[in-house]
Amino acid sequence: MVSNYFLNGGDIEAIAKDVDAKQNEVFLKALADEKAQGLNVSADCYAAPDWDMLHDYDYSIYFKK
Repeated sequence: MVSNYFLNGGDIEAIAKDVDAKQNEVFLKALADEKAQGLNVSADCYAAPDWDMLHDYDYSIYFKK
């Protein structure tokens, strides 16, 4: 999809929204499958509400003792 945009042009916003929707669909299906197997998981488990996307994510929070 994206490579097609670079080769042929088009509406990048529409392409990005389509890619986003498909990725979210796959992600939510994976979560539903895991939940069906008994894992207590949701999209909230993967959220980083305090992350400023203009800066690198600080992974050091996972290595604190």
